[in-house]
Amino acid sequence: MKIRTIVVSLIALTAIALTSCLETTEEEQREPRTKALEQAEREALLAAMIDDDLDIDTTAMGVYYVIREEGEGPVIAPGDTITIAYNGYHINGGGMFDANQSWEFVYPLENLIEGFNDGLSIMKKDMIAEFIIPSHLGYGIYGSPPVIDSYETLLFAIKVIKIKPFSPDGE
Repeated sequence: MKIRTIVVSLIALTAIALTSCLETTEEEQREPRTKALEQAEREALLAAMIDDDLDIDTTAMGVYYVIREEGEGPVIAPGDTITIAYNGYHINGGGMFDANQSWEFVYPLENLIEGFNDGLSIMKKDMIAEFIIPSHLGYGIYGSPPVIDSYETLLFAIKVIKIKPFSPDGE
């Protein structure tokens, strides 16, 4: 009797395990992202921006940008305390994934994606710009699941609200 109970239990557990393996999550059903797909999406966005007569430039690192408002004064320098507003967007139609209307920090921020810091390096007070950040300067091949996919180019609209220049004596 004991052996029969054990066998029936094992069969039931095996059936449960096998059927749970058949279920797929939404993430498993999506096409895996590739570098080629990212490049095609980025090129389509850049082509659309050129068609709209936008003046697209790139930083030395390879971040694309469009200046919407020039701003004034010196560019942000390491050690400056800055306040920015930003919106982050998926370029593949996924909409906005992040936003902050008043974020203050000392530039450059160590745990910020490289492309974001790079974009900030060209900005001045009251400047508004859009940055297209390729995945190798963003979240790379791993992404930041579940929000950012692997090989995902991101678009950030950033406004510099305030720049407090670095002061070695802390004033």
